[in-house]
Amino acid sequence: MANGMSDAWELLNGKVSVPSELRTAEWSRVPQWIRERQFYSAGVAQANILANFRNEMALISNGASSIEQSRKRIEQFLDSVGYQPEAGQEGTIKDLRSMRRIQVMLRTNVRLLQGWAQKERGLKTLRSSPAWELIRLENRKTHRAWVMRWIRAGGRLYGGRMIALKDDGIWQRLGNGDKDSLGVDYPPFAWGSGMGWRAIGFNECKALGLLEGWTPPAPKPLSSPNETLQTKPRIVEPVMRKALADRMLGLAEWQGDTFVFTDPNGTRPMSAAKLDAVWQRGVTETFHRDTPDGNDQGLFQRHALKLWVEDHTSFERDDSMKPPPGRLDVFDDLLRLFERIEPLAATVPVFRGMAFKAKKTFDAMIARLESLMVYEPLANKPAESWSIAASGARKYAAPGRFKLTLICEKSYGAKDISPLVRSLADEIRNPDPAHPLLTDGEVIFLQGAMFKVTRIERGKITTEGGEVTVYVEQL
Repeated sequence: MANGMSDAWELLNGKVSVPSELRTAEWSRVPQWIRERQFYSAGVAQANILANFRNEMALISNGASSIEQSRKRIEQFLDSVGYQPEAGQEGTIKDLRSMRRIQVMLRTNVRLLQGWAQKERGLKTLRSSPAWELIRLENRKTHRAWVMRWIRAGGRLYGGRMIALKDDGIWQRLGNGDKDSLGVDYPPFAWGSGMGWRAIGFNECKALGLLEGWTPPAPKPLSSPNETLQTKPRIVEPVMRKALADRMLGLAEWQGDTFVFTDPNGTRPMSAAKLDAVWQRGVTETFHRDTPDGNDQGLFQRHALKLWVEDHTSFERDDSMKPPPGRLDVFDDLLRLFERIEPLAATVPVFRGMAFKAKKTFDAMIARLESLMVYEPLANKPAESWSIAASGARKYAAPGRFKLTLICEKSYGAKDISPLVRSLADEIRNPDPAHPLLTDGEVIFLQGAMFKVTRIERGKITTEGGEVTVYVEQL
């Protein structure tokens, strides 16, 4: 399955079906983050018909059906359940059995899923291709005035081309500006538009003047459509409430009268200790089928963390981490895990120890810190490990003749993952010798974190060794 359709299947698989009589204009007033978590079709209030539409969308998304094959099956299904349009709507877009309605519904939903997946993938390549160009992908007998829509939304033309940075607010305005708009910030933007995106590379963006004053944000993991999913069932009997929670295993829990989806492989924010408790309950067997190594009970983020603990240095996107169809890759699993962990209080100090064997490399590092008064972690890592304990930092600096200790006195992004790391202590197969201790209170800063140097304390430094302590605050 191609990446775009795989990501589209992932989104569709996480949606909740919502039968409703709402029309397109009414749905457009529902916030985008809610609509992205729901599967609906304008004016479809019958659950069985909506379920049929969704099943056909799933077949298209995973490559098992074409739009034309699904259209014929939908027609047959509507006939089998005795569907009849309202009087006067026969053959119109409001007639679920009309060829126009079925094709528009299927094509638009496929394009929405693909557009969402393209946006998510595109945000991971901001440095190499920072912008999108709005282009026509499908011909239409009558073209809507997209250049006028673009200008009305605040867009700028570059030689007649509609180009803007990927994180520009114009994409949301473009998806909200007209009666036929879909209320999303990705293609197709409007019903039956035939419009799409083409990525614009770094050099072309620079030549167009798009990058003046622009700094690419840190990469984000694929968002979870169910991050905020919760419900309030009308269940008051304690026995029934417990039975429902037990049936869901680690997937949902009661918080007062609200039944909350824990999102064990997703992005719902929580502390590491809370997530460890979720993991300890496991998940239903439905999630076990494509688990890496078949030994993590469907807990993909837990598996990714084990790989991280075993060897930080090898954690990169490569063939060994490619997912089966419909699954994220392990790198994304780790990013989703690190992103969701709630940060420590800003006043809690954290420590990092660094070891240098060569004085030349050590001196260059100190000179850079003194010159720029900024510390920036390596950009090729998903995160950088620190410690909540000063003793842990000293242990990591110990192997080198020249030692550098970083002390971050103020931060907003330090995330304590030590409860999760400790829970893996008995399962680590090949611990990284450069990170040998699982109990040192590991704290991570995500890629893109930067620190202001507030002071530097030099110890005695000779040709044989030395030590420097650098105090920083997160910018």
